[in-house]
Amino acid sequence: MRSKLILSTVGTSLLTNQLEGNQRKELFDVSNLKEDSYSGALLGLIEYVKDKLKTTLRTASEADLKRLGAEFNGILGIYGGTFPEDTQDTHVLISTDTFQGKETAKILEEYLNSQGFKNVFTYCPKGLTTENKNTFINGIKDLLRWLDKDLNIESYKSSGYEIIFNLTGGFKSLQGYLNTIGMFYADRMVYIFESRQSELIEIPQLPIEVNPQIFEDNAVDFACMYADIPQQAAGIPNLMKEEYDRNQYLLSDWGILVWNKIKSSILSKKLYDFPSLKFEESFKKDFHKATNQQRVELQEILAKVSALLSTNTNGIAILKQHGGLQYDNYSGKHSTIGHFRINQGDRVSAVARENELILRHFGQH
Repeated sequence: MRSKLILSTVGTSLLTNQLEGNQRKELFDVSNLKEDSYSGALLGLIEYVKDKLKTTLRTASEADLKRLGAEFNGILGIYGGTFPEDTQDTHVLISTDTFQGKETAKILEEYLNSQGFKNVFTYCPKGLTTENKNTFINGIKDLLRWLDKDLNIESYKSSGYEIIFNLTGGFKSLQGYLNTIGMFYADRMVYIFESRQSELIEIPQLPIEVNPQIFEDNAVDFACMYADIPQQAAGIPNLMKEEYDRNQYLLSDWGILVWNKIKSSILSKKLYDFPSLKFEESFKKDFHKATNQQRVELQEILAKVSALLSTNTNGIAILKQHGGLQYDNYSGKHSTIGHFRINQGDRVSAVARENELILRHFGQH
């Protein structure tokens, strides 16, 4: 049986379902707030609810779990109503950036651990609340970058995992976005039909194809905007960009989503010409010898270096100030040659000329 990566959206129903009347409304009214915005009385109410819920969970049957909250209902639905004996599956809980959301996810995580699941963790996208549109969209962008970089969801897929988006719990706005994101990543998405039978509804992955031409033609702009460096982006559709300043754009949430899916095939094909960067033949040879993954990681960093040099007038000083690049010069007879970090193993060596870098070599140094 294939191992599963199950991504579950987390709401607050596990907490609010423990209360009735005015107390339930009190929690609902502050559902978008962080802990420091809670009164002492409300913090006490949260502690009471958590204690009550944890006591209930100690003796809860699987039928009880389904009634406790939507998240349990969806996860159990995936397993046919009973937790499996083989608990090698990975569970990712997506929480809102709110006090109640984090507390709910923490309880879920602890319970799944108690059932033998060893690979359970929570991700809380920075600023993800339904308080207003801007904070919500920024949270979605953070989630998209995390899915691509930190979780590396494509590596699970290439390792043979079945990718399942469990969208039974959580706020409706989050469910809506994850439904679209799931079309790009998930093998299937599941919901629970709210009936006495609590039937599982499955939506299979739809065959979505992305025309690569617009991304190939605008690869430098896409890579720079992905690095949060505004560009004019005249050739990029409005759906994939949002205005940062007058005639300057960054990628929209949908731009990030599609670029995440296609960038590997684009950036692994050829070495792109980034502003303020020049390539020696030795560097081009190193690029052609690199793996596809190395090429992608390299050009994502080159976009960042290019943008930093193009938008600052103090030369490589800006690169030395960037903690991720760790730019420095070699010592001794090679002191005129600098180098910066791509990842833990690979570096680029370069010579600085005013606000321009001449790239010499790429690889392990």
